[in-house]
Amino acid sequence: MDKRATKYEYLEASDVLKTTPFDGYWGCTLVLTASDQENGARLCYIGITPLVFTHDYQFEDIETSNLTILGANIEIRVAPNQYAHLRRSPCIGIYGRVKTPNTKVIGRIDVNHVYPHPLTYQIGNGADRGWPLYGVVPASLGTEAVHEWRAIHDTENLAADIAAAQASHEQMLSHLASKSRGKRNV
Repeated sequence: MDKRATKYEYLEASDVLKTTPFDGYWGCTLVLTASDQENGARLCYIGITPLVFTHDYQFEDIETSNLTILGANIEIRVAPNQYAHLRRSPCIGIYGRVKTPNTKVIGRIDVNHVYPHPLTYQIGNGADRGWPLYGVVPASLGTEAVHEWRAIHDTENLAADIAAAQASHEQMLSHLASKSRGKRNV
């Protein structure tokens, strides 16, 4: 008997997961595929839907026939305080299949109508036929959907949060650069 099979519970293809990426926001993600790899890794593809609630919800509250996979804008930093749009990419990633306290399965659906494209376990960036490898399902799963929702329903506060995060990031990069310069001058 495989001891791992009795010690853990695993996500399965077609699982619908309720997420809570931020306090006051609930999202919905889908396990698109699940498999056990030859090397023993138990992996799955999870897709983030654009569905966001500002209250807790149940599976019955979802219109499953309307579910889609969220596409997110990917930006890159090109210079201090300057970002450029790179591409729009489906929010899909490779995760471990082990259920954690962060994974709340609330139902099951046929995910083939949501994302009918083949998914092979190839690591990449979403534009090169591979997908990001994230590891264990995090508590923050679904943040992209909340950001997209806030861009429509909470524009001013989101813009302020983004500006504050970018300023903090620039400050950190400046600190690291000056620290690095100091080491070279010693």
